[in-house]
Amino acid sequence: MFKKIQPVIVLASMVALAWYIMQNPPEKGQFRPPEPVGIKVQSLTLHRQNYQVTFDRLARVQAQTSTQLIARVSGEVLYINPLFRSGGRVKKDDLLLRLDQTDLKNDLLIARAALTEAVQALDEEKARVEDAAQAWRLSGRKDSPSDRVLRKPQLIAAKARVKSEQVKVQKVENDLERTYIRAPFDAIVLNQAINIGQPVSQGNVLGELRAELGYELRIALNERELPFVDLPVNGDKGAEFTLAYEQGGMEMTDQKNTGYLTRTEDALDTETLQLITIGHVEFDEDDNLKYQMRPGRYIRVRIKGRVLDQVLVVPNTSIYQGSYVYLAENQKLKRQKISVLWRDDDVSIIQQGLQEGDELITTPLGQVVSGTRVQTDKSLTSDEVNKNQRDTQTAAEVSQ
Repeated sequence: MFKKIQPVIVLASMVALAWYIMQNPPEKGQFRPPEPVGIKVQSLTLHRQNYQVTFDRLARVQAQTSTQLIARVSGEVLYINPLFRSGGRVKKDDLLLRLDQTDLKNDLLIARAALTEAVQALDEEKARVEDAAQAWRLSGRKDSPSDRVLRKPQLIAAKARVKSEQVKVQKVENDLERTYIRAPFDAIVLNQAINIGQPVSQGNVLGELRAELGYELRIALNERELPFVDLPVNGDKGAEFTLAYEQGGMEMTDQKNTGYLTRTEDALDTETLQLITIGHVEFDEDDNLKYQMRPGRYIRVRIKGRVLDQVLVVPNTSIYQGSYVYLAENQKLKRQKISVLWRDDDVSIIQQGLQEGDELITTPLGQVVSGTRVQTDKSLTSDEVNKNQRDTQTAAEVSQ
């Protein structure tokens, strides 16, 4: 009996179950995507501070003193110092060249003879003056004799001739001394223009010398940098600078020998809008760095500019397109326009757009919409920041 009604019971149960399911459908599930989490970023609270402006520049070394040796008398070259060759080093007053003196010695004999004659003529004229004065006294005349009677014009002319002949002798003696050409200072010989046996005339170039240790630095400053550096005025020293040089493949800064800007050129270069300044450095005698200062070489200098009082300093990496930064306000990101007063390779001085106490986002973000939630953390590493950015991007994609 049961076997006969079993199919009916199973069918009735299925119908009843289907009816129950239809009458009690499951509630439609509400999928809630995860709420986007705030981007974890590093931040910096801005505070005003005094900032020392510095400039790193490449300066070209040039000789402070260089000169051409010019023959002041004529004569044949009889002697040349072996060091008077290109690259030779000579000391002040070293004899470099000697010219033949034969003609000048003859001129000296003639000049001295003329001087002797002039002195004798002066003595004779003095005797005539005495005779004229005595003759006037013996004549018994009461009035004073005239200058012509006393031969005063002739006496003056005789004295002038003696003076003239003395000058001629002195000139020839000076010319004899000028046949010895000496180094005017400690120098390096740049070139030699004559050889032994060669006749030279007055005004001929004999060679060229450059001062051995007198060097200057030619430093170019951009127009925008000029308000931030003290330039030399009326002979006073300008801004101080230090030297940087390579040693063992590493760049070293020389803090011992400081230099100063000493003068500037007249105007800005019309093509580069740069002002050329001249700097000078004094070296100790035992300082090996002075031997690296060869004219034509470029050496790096760090110029100490002015101190800017109570300014806001931000890293360049937090500035986008040179015109805006990101701030964190009430856990939300804000894009803020700025203007920059000064910028170097690492930091910028803000002129407008930021205030003390602003929370500057220093994490590189790229293009982010204002209002995005952020979580500031001053202790985050760059890897943690990158991971949080990826997590936030994934959450945003899921919500879409």
